[in-house]
Amino acid sequence: MIHKILFIGPQWLGSDARALCYALRKLNHSVHVMDPDTYLPQNHCPLDRVVNRVARIYYRQVFNRSILENDMLFDPDVVLVAKGPDVFPHTLIELKKRNRLLVNFYPDVSMFTHGRLIPRSMPLYDCVFTTKSYGIEDLKKHFNFDRASYIPYGYDPDLHYPRVLSETDRIRYSADVSFIGTWSPKKEAILDYLIQNARNIKAKVWGAQWNKARSKEVRKIWGGGHLLGDSYAIAINASKINLAILSEARAGASSGDKITSRTFNIPACGGFMLHERTDELLNYFDEGTEIACFSSDIEIVEKTMLYLSEEHLREQTRLNGLKKCFENHSFSDRARQMMESLEAL
Repeated sequence: MIHKILFIGPQWLGSDARALCYALRKLNHSVHVMDPDTYLPQNHCPLDRVVNRVARIYYRQVFNRSILENDMLFDPDVVLVAKGPDVFPHTLIELKKRNRLLVNFYPDVSMFTHGRLIPRSMPLYDCVFTTKSYGIEDLKKHFNFDRASYIPYGYDPDLHYPRVLSETDRIRYSADVSFIGTWSPKKEAILDYLIQNARNIKAKVWGAQWNKARSKEVRKIWGGGHLLGDSYAIAINASKINLAILSEARAGASSGDKITSRTFNIPACGGFMLHERTDELLNYFDEGTEIACFSSDIEIVEKTMLYLSEEHLREQTRLNGLKKCFENHSFSDRARQMMESLEAL
C-alpha cells in the first residue's frame, strides 16, 4: 500500500500540482512537499535575468541536495514529480537506488519546451501521468517510454467554486465575453475575428504575453497579466461567456490541446463556457446542455451572439455544467484514479 509520498512541485494556489497534492492528502496519504519556488529565484525583473541565471544554477544544486536529504528523512513509498524542470537526472538515479517508485505528473503540451532536464529525465521514471491523450504516443516516439497513463485535468475544490462578486469586482472584471490564458498567434486570430464581427460586445482578455499581439483591437481589451488564485475564479464569475480556446501544437508535441485546465475550471467556478469543439471534450460534457462549442471563426461569433441574447438558455447551460463538474471532475477524482494505477503497478 502507498502511504507516504514525497511531492516535488509548485504550491501556488491555482496550479495543477497544488491541486493534486491537496487531493492526495484528502485521500489520507501522508504528503511531504518540496516546492521549487521556495528554493529558486524568479525572473520578475529583466535587469535581474543574468543574475538570476547564475543564481539558478547554484540554487538548483541546493534544491536537488535537499530533495535527497528530505527523501532520506521522510522515507516515502513514492516520489511524485510535477513536471520537474529543475530536477536533475542524477537525483532521480539516486532515488531509484533507494528503491523509490518514481512518478511524473506532466500537465503541458510538449516535453521539450521547459528546459533541458525534462527530456533527459523522462526515461528514468517508473510511470508518467500525462494530461494529454496524445502524450502517451509522444513519450513512445521520443523516449521509447511505454509506462504512461492518461489522466485528464480536474478542478480544485479549494479554488474553483462560484463567487459572490463585490461592486469592485464587477467594475474591474465584468465582460460579455472573456478569455483567460497566455497569448499565442492562434488565440489572437480567433479573438481578433470575434471582436471585429461581434459588434458592440464588451470583451476582455487576461494573461501573459498579450503585448505580443499585433491586433490593435486585441491589445485594447487586454486587462493585464496572469490572473492567479481567487482573481481567476472571480473573473470567470464576472463574465457572461468564458472562452476556452485551445493551444496549438508546440515543438515535440504531435498535437495541440484537446482539453485544458480551463475545460473544468470554468464550469466549476460557475461560469458559462464556450469551448473549442473536440471529440475529447465531448467525452466529459454534453454540448448544448452543459457547455457550448465552436469550431470556426464564424461559429464563435454566432454562438457568442446567441448566448448573449438568450439569458435563460445561458443560465441553464451554466448550471448544468456546474453540476456535471461537481459530480466527477475534481482533482480528488483524478488523484484516486492515479493511486489505483500506482497500487496496481
